[in-house]
Amino acid sequence: MSGSRLQRSARRQRSLFTRAQARAAGVAVRTITRNLDRGVWEEVTPYVYRVAPAALADWQQRLLALVLSVDGLAYGRSATALYALTAPPKSPEALVERASRNRLRHGVHSTRTLPRDDATIVAGIPATMPARSICDAAAGMSPAAVVRL
Repeated sequence: MSGSRLQRSARRQRSLFTRAQARAAGVAVRTITRNLDRGVWEEVTPYVYRVAPAALADWQQRLLALVLSVDGLAYGRSATALYALTAPPKSPEALVERASRNRLRHGVHSTRTLPRDDATIVAGIPATMPARSICDAAAGMSPAAVVRL
């Protein structure tokens, strides 16, 4: 990885960084492409990268990658897993303010408005607040699972 600015971003974000952060740190588009082609960097989700490690990304890293790529918040079962209320879902879930570019992305949900007071940071990952997270997660759960939650 080049540039201390990019390294600082990656350290704060579970070893992840966005294409925009790489470009802002002075990394040329050609260098980004070359690092991806050579396996120096790995694209975790569109436009979100990490230095190619030996281990697979854990669920929190995959969740943060999705959140960074759509500029959203961990949502529903992903957020309740961050609060240690449920097991993490197989695929991460993120919430964004309504935008057509994210509408068809797997795991991305949209809302008309996303007030700032509905957002917090949990384990370094932007997420919905606990009450909203529980309500959102409950919408896709069985009644028995909601009672356990």
